Amino acid sequence: MRQADRSGPFTAFSTSFRLNYFQTLGTPLLAGRDFTTYDTKTSPPVAIVNEVAARELFPGANPIGRIYHDEVPPGEKSAKQVLVGIIGLAKNAKYRRLREDIPPTIYMPISQNPVPFSVVGTYEVHFAGSSSSLIANVKNALRSIDPRLTFEFHLLSAQVSDSLLQEKLLATLAGFFGLLALLLASVGLYGVVAYSVTRRRSEIGIRMALGAARQSVLWLVLRELAAVLLVGVILGLSVALACTRLVGSMLYGLAPNDPSTLVGACLLLLVVAAAAGYFPARSATRLDPLAALRDE
Repeated sequence: MRQADRSGPFTAFSTSFRLNYFQTLGTPLLAGRDFTTYDTKTSPPVAIVNEVAARELFPGANPIGRIYHDEVPPGEKSAKQVLVGIIGLAKNAKYRRLREDIPPTIYMPISQNPVPFSVVGTYEVHFAGSSSSLIANVKNALRSIDPRLTFEFHLLSAQVSDSLLQEKLLATLAGFFGLLALLLASVGLYGVVAYSVTRRRSEIGIRMALGAARQSVLWLVLRELAAVLLVGVILGLSVALACTRLVGSMLYGLAPNDPSTLVGACLLLLVVAAAAGYFPARSATRLDPLAALRDE
């Protein structure tokens, strides 16, 4: 077996095999086994590591069946070294904040935890159905053990939602101002195209009097609109890519220069701009040539 000294900022979690910790939280085991009733205080110490811890302890090697040195209890002068065998490899997980880097994590059965266990802690319960009925059943079960026990219940989904409250607020504000900017840009574009058509009423009237088809007049207006949109998209993408560093810290699970996001935004703007320019162009095709010439 290869030995390794545990070093660096490791996060240790004591878990009870009786509660099926990994199954409860939906954390898959990639290799090895879970804790069992045979992992007791008198049996050899065992642990399960996540992928980050495995890479730091045994880079480039399979951690299953290997051992590492651990200091028990940590931070005390009388600490002693023990050998801990790795029996499983768990998928990486985050426990505090979604934005944090995944820490190297070592899990150990609570029965082998060398640090005195406190009854104050967090217990995870996986359930199906109504949460209110579950809470009532858990309260009754705990009170039957010790009526002095105090506890609080929090849904994991609610905790995750609360941790993203600031991000959701910023996303809502950004979405609102983005829609407002899109609306203002559409109104402005509609006004520019409509003004351009109005200034060219006589030209359009002459073209149609000489036999120009409505489609050719429509294409004439939309062609100029396409040139304006092309310049706007190029300038907008340049500015957006230049500002990606400013918004990178506000994003989670999405790269600032994500191609699909940028392409989707450009397509949305093009669709809105095309709609804003279509109606003035369509009104231009409905001009009466004689009326346009008389106005001139």
